[in-house]
Amino acid sequence: MLSYDDLTQKQKDFFLKYIWNGVGSREYVKPPQLIFQQASIYHDFGYFRGGPESLRKQVDREFFHKAHSAVRRQPVAQRPFYYAMSYVYFYGLKKLGSKAWELYPEPAKTWEEFLDRVYTYFDRNPKQPGRPPKWVA
Repeated sequence: MLSYDDLTQKQKDFFLKYIWNGVGSREYVKPPQLIFQQASIYHDFGYFRGGPESLRKQVDREFFHKAHSAVRRQPVAQRPFYYAMSYVYFYGLKKLGSKAWELYPEPAKTWEEFLDRVYTYFDRNPKQPGRPPKWVA
């Protein structure tokens, strides 16, 4: 299974510039990024990588754990607010995530397979703005 950490810097740059949409989505809701950007990078990558429904739940849980890790690095006085927001975001994922999940029998194993899923997603969802350009290696 392909991981975000397996990507080259050029692939990561492409993902961040053209595919990653941060916390929220381009179509449904765009809440503030707050401190959860890193968690959302891995989360978006997991959603486009796709796979069975059980993997979606795992990707959502990983977002929740990464978000809490980010909260623990904040000043003590700010943590209650950020913990509360992490639960709001996680609840949103549980409610809206299935609409964005790329359901496949297996997760993408290569960058090329990952990109095929990204382009297929944008072809199926014409309301989503900003279809990524063709990847040039």
